Formats: sequence, C-alpha cells, structure tokens
Amino acid sequence: MIQSTAQTTNASRLWPLSRISVQSLPKFFWAGLLIGMVPTLAVAETRYPMIQPKDEIKFFKRTFPDERRESFFNYEGRPVTLELGETPIPFVDWSMVETGHIGWMGNDGEVVPLNGEHSYTDEKQILPVPFSLPSGIRIRSQKGEMGHDFSEWYDEEHPWEEGGVTVHTLFFDDEAGLYRVWYEAWGGLAYAESTDFVHWTKPLGAGLPMRGHTETNFLHITNKHERDTWLFQNLEEVSVRRFNTIFQDPTAPEAERFKTSFVASSDPEELRSLAEKLGKPCSPMVSPNSANCVYGAVSSDGIRWRIIRDPILFHDADTRTVTHFDPTIQKYVMYTRLFEFGRRSIARSETDDFRDFPLPRTIIATRPSERPSIDHYANACAFYPGRTDLRFIFDLVYDRFTDTSNIHLYSSRNGYLWDRIPGGPVLSPGSTDATEGVYMWVLPSLVKTPDGEMLVSYGERITPHKFPRYGGFGGGKDAMAVWKTDRLVAIEATERGEFTTPYIRLTKNHLQLNFRSERSGNISIELYDEEFKKIPLRTFTECDPLIGDDTKRVVSWNGDSDLSDLRDQLIYIRFKLRAATLFAISATD
Repeated sequence: MIQSTAQTTNASRLWPLSRISVQSLPKFFWAGLLIGMVPTLAVAETRYPMIQPKDEIKFFKRTFPDERRESFFNYEGRPVTLELGETPIPFVDWSMVETGHIGWMGNDGEVVPLNGEHSYTDEKQILPVPFSLPSGIRIRSQKGEMGHDFSEWYDEEHPWEEGGVTVHTLFFDDEAGLYRVWYEAWGGLAYAESTDFVHWTKPLGAGLPMRGHTETNFLHITNKHERDTWLFQNLEEVSVRRFNTIFQDPTAPEAERFKTSFVASSDPEELRSLAEKLGKPCSPMVSPNSANCVYGAVSSDGIRWRIIRDPILFHDADTRTVTHFDPTIQKYVMYTRLFEFGRRSIARSETDDFRDFPLPRTIIATRPSERPSIDHYANACAFYPGRTDLRFIFDLVYDRFTDTSNIHLYSSRNGYLWDRIPGGPVLSPGSTDATEGVYMWVLPSLVKTPDGEMLVSYGERITPHKFPRYGGFGGGKDAMAVWKTDRLVAIEATERGEFTTPYIRLTKNHLQLNFRSERSGNISIELYDEEFKKIPLRTFTECDPLIGDDTKRVVSWNGDSDLSDLRDQLIYIRFKLRAATLFAISATD
C-alpha cells in the first residue's frame, strides 16, 4: 500500500488529471472515447491477425518445403549450410539476414494455402500477416581510429630502421602461425615476422649491405646476371622498391613460395614481337614509347627474389596492384587499375598460371549516383581475417574536383561482384591531430592482432594529389588505423529493429555477440529449431537483455547460457534490437 500511494502521488504531480475520479467524468467523454477506439481496435483485429506459433510453422513450410530448402539457400551453384563456431561471422551484407515474407490468413484465423483449395469467397476475407520480415535495421561501415604509429607494435632496432618504417605488405600466415611484414626502411625494402605481433624476427643474411652492415634483412634480386635476356628498357627500374603487394602461394614449389608483381618499361619492338608470338593483345594502356607492363618475381623466403623474364600481364598500372592466390576458386587473382571512359577504375584478372594473366576487366567504376569528377584509384584488396569467403577492398575514391580522396569499404563473397558498404568513408584525411591531410591511401595490410584489434596501414599527405611535388612541398604521415575486433561493419537499429538469421549449425555450447547499445537500448534473442518451432525457455521473454558494449558477450536466458542440447543442430536465431549495433556473432565452449 505504501508503494501504491507513492506511485499515485508521483503520478498526480506529473499529470494533474489523474486526480479526476472516474465518476466525475461526463458521459460524453466515455462515448467519445469508445467511438474513437472502436475503429482502431477493429483495424488491428481485422487487418493484422495475431500470428500463433502453429501458424509460423505453416508459413515456414509453405515457403521452405523440405525438398526445396537447399535450392533457396545456395551460393555459386552450391548449397550452403552456415556454421557458427569460434570464428566470428560479421554482418557485412544481407546474407545473414532472412528475407522473410508475407503470409496470408483468413479472417477466421486459418492459414490460406498458396495453391491449394480454400473456402473463402471474398478476397477481403484473406488478410496479410508479416512472417519473419526484417525491419528497422541497416548495414553501415564503421570509421577506424587513425594516427597510430607502427612502432606501437614494431621495435625499430637496426640502424637502417632509424627514423621509422612504413608498412608495404602485411598479412597473417595461417599455416605457419606468423605475421609477415615487408616494410620500407632507409635504403630499401626489408622483411620481418612475428608470432605475437610484438616480438619480431628479422632474418639477417648476406645480400644487400647497408651502413657498414654486411648482413641485413633487405630484399634483393639474385638473378641480375640474366639481365641480358630481359626486355626492360631501363634496368634501374628492376628494383625491389617497385614491388607491388607480396603474397604467399600455398600451391607453389618451395622455390616460388612467395610472389609479387611490378611495373617496368619494356623495349617496344621486342614487346610487340613477343605479344604477337604468344597471340596476346596488349592493353590500350601500354604506351607505344615506354611500353610499361606488369612483370613478376618469385622467392623461396620473401627476401631473395628472382625476376621472371617475360611480362605476366601486357598491361600498365602505375598504382599498387594486389595479387593473391584465391583458395576458393584455386586461381591467382590480380586486382589492378584501368582507365575507362577517361576515369580510373578497379579491375580484376584471374588465371591458373601466375606467368600468364589475361587482360583485366572492371569491377568497380564511377556510378551514376556519384559525381562525374570521381575516380576509383587503388584497391588495397584483402581477405577478411580468418575467412576466405569474405573479401574487402579499401577503395581510394579520388575526387578531381577538389584533388582530394577518401577511403570507402567494398565487400565481396566471390571477388567478382562488389558492393560499397553504406555509411560513408571508413577513413578520411585530416582525421587526427598529427596531420591536416587532404589526400590518403591504404596499403594491403588488413590483419587481426592477437588481442583482437583490426589494423590497416595508410598514408596521408597535406597537399592535394596533383600538387607540384618538386621542391619538397607538403608533408604527411604514414600510420595505422585501428578498429575493435570485427567492427568494420555492423547492423544498426537507431530505434527498433528485428530480423532472423538463415538456418545455421551451432558447433559450440554458448552463443556470443559482439555488440554495442545505447544505455536505454538493448538486444534480445530467441531461438527456433530446424522446423521453425520456438525452442522452449529460449524465447524473448526469458532472454536476459544485452546492454552495453562488449565484443564477446555470452547470451543467456534466465541466467542459463548452456546450449549443449542444441549443439550440431540447425537453428534459427531471431534478434530484436532497440538503439543498438550488432557487429558479429560467434559461439564458444
């Protein structure tokens, strides 16, 4: 009674009408209230019947009959069954969000079949019922935290590292359990490796002396004695400092375990003769005078390199080209640059033979929704850390109108079809106190550190891109951008949102979320079995609200997070979000 009195007193302070007794209200008030409510109640009852659990199963079976389910959920011509385990699944596209559909129900509460007979004679008796439809959510890229120096993770110990180093290529070798970095130091390109991203081994050997040291970790070319057989116009261009992205080839013999490409000018007559002999067309971008082409190099250890004599691609691209071996299609894939209709674009080429790439074809170009002054300049393509089914491009979007650039994020599941992730640039020049930059680029370097941080290397300059470079004008910074683990992209609900995942096999005993909510927001979850039956005690009602900011929050229902009874089974996960952001889901023991 004391609590009730207090509530009444507070209500009276906030809303004086609460002091009015029911008996004191005139009859016309109640009549008007009823008149106003009846249509509302009728519409709610007539247009949107309540969907019961048994009806959900009927709607589910109607859309996903057992014999057709795999034909609906497939990719690249193959059925797909998602698995939820220790490796997080980020929300980079809509593949993890069930489309849902509209079911149709009679005004007596019966589900109306799509093609079967029914007893309804008036179409107004058949009413729409949303089933598992996503709403109130959007996908957004997330901005990185800029301005971190690579020395935060790397110890600059040798004389040639004085003054700092700049990342050239960085990746994690899953098979060896090593971070591999090729970096620019005073005097050349060097190599180091680490198991923990803190303590680095720098293999020293005889090859390229530096500052009185006969043993260094600098890259060098071992077959310069073969230069008389090369097609190059200028042998000074044959330098490791011109190397594009370096990658590891898991299918190659030991002598060619590492590979790279570079651009150099060729002898025009010899190049044309070779192209005719091989029956290969030259790209229109190959100048008849300089005859620049893409050449290749191979190495057993990433330090000692052999130049491949003939061009691997009869095409000229003077920005950083990214090449890798794609384990999904078992081919070499090159992401490079084209000029089409007077604008730079990002292009792709694939081959079974690293020494023989066909001419590239555009995958990202200026869209009608963009300004006509936009170029897509360079790509910095990388696999998502720990996954070979997701690819990112950190697209250098160059604006000729202002002579400036920003970095936008693109994603792809097959390397052919690329989508720009909404949300604006993930990196913008001038975003830190260190510089007032206007032009920037990203290097192929996306990794996840042992503590979960996501990193990429970038360069930033305070002068516009085409500002005169002779005379030492400008300045800038080479640095690292950082995101919290798996937080490059997210599903956001600024108000209320909900969605259901496709069916997914749970391979661990506990469900984890990487999420952030407003203090007034939250996320709740319920689970359904393979037949889309709600799993008892795992519903929204029992779910302990997820509030705050956590990269690995275990989901529980009335304090119980154990899902061992569902392990290795197919389930559906339904989410409700209120003022919350969901980055990734995973499972753990």
